[in-house]
Amino acid sequence: MSDHTDPLQPAITVCPYLGRQGDPDTHHLQTSVDHRCHATAPEGRIRIEHQAKFCFGDFVACPTYLPLGENGERAAPVPTPVDSLADTDADVEDRDVAASETSALSSLSQRARGMSFEEWTVIVVTALVLLALAYFGLVRGDDDGQAGAVEPGIAQRAVALVATHTPTPLPGPTHTPRPTRSIDAFAAPTIVVPTPPEGGLMAALSPSERGVGSFNDADKLPAYGARDLHVGYFDGREYIAGILFPLDKIPEGSKITYVALELTGLSDSNLFQGGDFTVDMLDSKAADEWRNLTFETLKSAPATSLPEPWRIPSDELAPRQVNVIEFDEIERAAFIDRLDEDYLAFRITGPGPRYDEDGDLRDNLFTWDSGYGEGFGTRPVLRVGIVPPPPTPGPAPGEPTEVPLVIWVAEPTEAPTSTPLPPEAPALLRGKILFLSDRFGREQLMVLDPESGQVGQVTKEWPYALGKAQLVALDGVTVSVSGRPCGSGATPVVDDDNKVIVEGDPARDCTQLVVSRPDLPEPMEVTEPGHLHYEPALSPDGQWIAYVSTLTGSDELFKVRIDGTDNTRLTDNEWAWDKHPSWSPDGSQIVFWSNRDGRQQLYIMNADGSNVHNVSNSAYNDYDPVWLR
Repeated sequence: MSDHTDPLQPAITVCPYLGRQGDPDTHHLQTSVDHRCHATAPEGRIRIEHQAKFCFGDFVACPTYLPLGENGERAAPVPTPVDSLADTDADVEDRDVAASETSALSSLSQRARGMSFEEWTVIVVTALVLLALAYFGLVRGDDDGQAGAVEPGIAQRAVALVATHTPTPLPGPTHTPRPTRSIDAFAAPTIVVPTPPEGGLMAALSPSERGVGSFNDADKLPAYGARDLHVGYFDGREYIAGILFPLDKIPEGSKITYVALELTGLSDSNLFQGGDFTVDMLDSKAADEWRNLTFETLKSAPATSLPEPWRIPSDELAPRQVNVIEFDEIERAAFIDRLDEDYLAFRITGPGPRYDEDGDLRDNLFTWDSGYGEGFGTRPVLRVGIVPPPPTPGPAPGEPTEVPLVIWVAEPTEAPTSTPLPPEAPALLRGKILFLSDRFGREQLMVLDPESGQVGQVTKEWPYALGKAQLVALDGVTVSVSGRPCGSGATPVVDDDNKVIVEGDPARDCTQLVVSRPDLPEPMEVTEPGHLHYEPALSPDGQWIAYVSTLTGSDELFKVRIDGTDNTRLTDNEWAWDKHPSWSPDGSQIVFWSNRDGRQQLYIMNADGSNVHNVSNSAYNDYDPVWLR
């Protein structure tokens, strides 16, 4: 790279080491809190004042700037724990001095590269002589026998000259934000899952990517999809957070025994001291207008009437620390009153501005994990203890149903009692869809003829087991579901006696699809980490996998090739579940179940996701279909 002042070169106004976090090749066109300095390792956060002075101006004067190589490539980052630049006026002045020295070093370096051997010989001999003079000046004592100061003049200039030619690392910033507390960088946050109520379960409701974000009074609009859930004050800006939880997955009429909000800390680097962080449950208007919320509308949104808001003291905040807000009886009653709504919104605000002993405004910001981006993968959770209502009795056996009933029976041959299943389904059932239903007041295996629409009861279970086996294995290709923690305590914690002391959290176990093929030396994951992927189904030609994923926040259907390429979304719902796909024998269609119409029903769509239509159309719950081939 040519010198910045070379008149023959075009003026460069943006530092080549300026980039976004984790992305050195992208930057905003103006100052932004998202910017990072990629001249350091790890990449350092850059304060707004420093960006305006150096990154978008005379960046060659920045103390951390590194010249580009002759081929125009960036130099290797300087290993230094940089996390903040240009903090105070004094720091800026110090760096101005350091920048001048750095500029002088650069000039001397260029001069040195052009010197001859004779010039170098003169400099080396002169340096040795001056060093000797400096040494005797440093060790010489005065009349009292005490060490005296170096005589001004030649000796000091000798030391300065040698120091100028001594390779030293570029000066770094003089101040960094308060480091995070000493916690194992690889330790997952510990989630203690409460014991489910008797006869019930402990549900974990989480927001979608568009349902959790930070708002600030400068940008106005929320930052969705980022890992950082900022709350407090930073660089003169106020940050608040909003979280939107879905409620539609709680069965109507359930008994609610426990409710708690869980937030996992990500960073306290910019947390000053003192003050409480406040959490409010908001009235329904905030949830209804979520898509159009701004900083002002979220901050002014009315809160649900409670005796007092929840408060989290700043001394309880730390990275990987899980803040649990348990609802008392009054708060739980307020939550129950909202169950007829689809969503429930929360707001988190920080304490007011904090000042140090000199009266200067200080950053006072805490960052929780949104569960997205590159955090710990631990989303905010609204944990609810649920005792579902008893099932509604269906028609008594033998009574007529609302759909025609045709009894489909298997061929006379019984399934063998040994482990291996028969190689193929009975001819009478091939091309038909087996599924489960509650239409007789209990779970019953049924069959649907997709051509005629006839529905009947199946008296033998083994064809359904064979169909499920065909979903995951074909011609040497197998696909399985492998569970692993999302960084949220999914793995149980045991003591020295191998006794479980902290239960795992299945709701946060990031299951992945793993494919085994004869041409692969070992199984490979084909889905994206950090999300739930499950219920895979191989296509009849063995080239595609249809599956369920929470990649978009809800349970949707996707398909992906067995080598992990061409991942394609097939369904798109704001709230509904689409699950348990199964391919038609010719691979042109997929059957699945969905609750998009209020209850579980069977749907068929084309293999590209088009032409979705309900094929069971019953007043009952029909689910877990398998298309036999």
